[in-house]
Amino acid sequence: MSAPAKEEKPAAAGGHGAPAKGGGKKKLILILVIGLVLGGGGLGGYMFLAKGKSHEVTAEEGKEGGGKEGKDGPKDKGKGKLVMLKPITAALTKSHGTRYLRVTIGMETSNEEVAKELDTISVQLADMLIEKLGDVRIEDIDNASGKNKLKTDIILATNELLESGVITKVYFNEFFIQ
Repeated sequence: MSAPAKEEKPAAAGGHGAPAKGGGKKKLILILVIGLVLGGGGLGGYMFLAKGKSHEVTAEEGKEGGGKEGKDGPKDKGKGKLVMLKPITAALTKSHGTRYLRVTIGMETSNEEVAKELDTISVQLADMLIEKLGDVRIEDIDNASGKNKLKTDIILATNELLESGVITKVYFNEFFIQ
């Protein structure tokens, strides 16, 4: 009689015990895979966000950090200043109001007075930029040469508004087409 009782216990325990060993390995592998996926996603997200922050360095911080140097020392002697404008959104030409360009522009000035003047003429500058960006077609800006031409056009149009100096370079900090 005690023998049948022993057979019942191993059958009950054996039914749960044998798959538990294989299931334990499967659970461990599943946990490791999930951990790797989450860790990789977290690292990817961190890298993406850190990349976006690298564009937020001001000209003064760039000068302190060393910046680009040529044969004759620092490329920028500290006369100008980098001015970040507020983001601008404009409807693109021939899009019938369905496609928009959102851009944040940084302007490198020839001297401090230009930076102050940009602040003074900010309304006229924003109006000119919205008009200039609104005249752009998607085909014109979907490549590097088109974006460089747009930068040149912005420099020329902005310099027409200025009296105390010139814009030497334009940077796109954000450039989104919707």
